[in-house]
Amino acid sequence: MSRIAPAFALVSLLVASGVSTAHADGATDWVDVYTKQGLAVMWRAVQGTKFKEIRGVGILPIPAEQLMAALTDVPHYPEFMPPAVETKRIWTRGGESVFYLVVDPPVVRKRDYCVHIKVRRLPTGQLENTWRLTDDGCPPVQKGMVRMVKSEGRWLLTPQADGTTMVDYSGVTDPGGALPAWIVNRSTASTLSSMFFSLAKAAATARYRGCVGESFGC
Repeated sequence: MSRIAPAFALVSLLVASGVSTAHADGATDWVDVYTKQGLAVMWRAVQGTKFKEIRGVGILPIPAEQLMAALTDVPHYPEFMPPAVETKRIWTRGGESVFYLVVDPPVVRKRDYCVHIKVRRLPTGQLENTWRLTDDGCPPVQKGMVRMVKSEGRWLLTPQADGTTMVDYSGVTDPGGALPAWIVNRSTASTLSSMFFSLAKAAATARYRGCVGESFGC
């Protein structure tokens, strides 16, 4: 992990220069939450929901292909992407897949949900991973769990000339139940850095070297 942290050092300059703060729809209303070891975390309000869209931008010293291979390796999420504790593949067709997941966040009850993931290589050479909840083939909610209400977002991986990758994550989640929105917002933002570092640590392992990052499986 020691070689990962310094690689975030440039992201504050990139965000300050406007490279990463503009949204696809032209909005610039992101509010800085914190910067940890160069990882810039921000959020903004989302129309129609009390839950904020959370964003994290950083540079990881790992090729984009390897990072995407780890991101699409959902069956192994319980090993490196907490709070996931259970996953099951529903179907995979090319660059699209549906998975059933169970997450076990601290303090609150377990949540389960099914997610549709789409991976593609953009004309710019960037790798994009988008996800959203789906009922397609999703089993009934398990006893003792709460079904997630909303989870959607994007990972955008931009390869850099030196072999590193600029990672741009954004997502909004409504975990269901009676959790206050402000607790969910703060918790999601505060744990985003841990998710980045967990991804980096996993992607650096031999399992993902030589993987093709725009398909599921390696």
